[in-house]
Amino acid sequence: MPKHSTSSETCLSFYEFDYIAGFQKIRNGTLVKDGFVPEINSSFCFFLISEGKFEWHINGKSFVALPNDLVVVLPGVIFGNEEGILETGCFYKLSVKVEYNLEREQYIPGAWSGLSLSDFKIICKLLELRSPLVIPDFKKASDIFQQLIFEINSGEIGYKTRVNALIDELFVRSSRSVSQENAQSHDFPKVFVKLDTL
Repeated sequence: MPKHSTSSETCLSFYEFDYIAGFQKIRNGTLVKDGFVPEINSSFCFFLISEGKFEWHINGKSFVALPNDLVVVLPGVIFGNEEGILETGCFYKLSVKVEYNLEREQYIPGAWSGLSLSDFKIICKLLELRSPLVIPDFKKASDIFQQLIFEINSGEIGYKTRVNALIDELFVRSSRSVSQENAQSHDFPKVFVKLDTL
């Protein structure tokens, strides 16, 4: 995780959402040495790039993230910048804690989620299909992040329910994007055979 000696703004109170490990807006004006050293990721993380260009690595595979890109980082992978540098720019980072059931060999959504166990299993398998998982110019994710910030800041009736639903939606839309991309590059039978074997 980035060691932020830069501008880091917390977007919500973790005490009200115990399954959220963090939700921050991180703005960096200068290169920071040892600011983004690769380490094992412990939760589902969604990085939405707002400004700048970031060269990151997931399990040794390099990729570039640009504005409006959504980067999805799964638990257990090694993630960071190869040289440990936090580059200039701005991004949002949402970390969601999800339990892993060893007996079922699958991630389990918490009580906060409205997703069924079977749906969440498929979503996670889809997200595991591509690594690194970068969804380019993903404006739907940008909308979700803005709505999350609005709900938290407004604190209106039902905002906790809306936050939970928006995070569910982020999981769903991310997995659908992967599914649609696979469908465009492969024929449907091959996609479903691959899913069935996971």
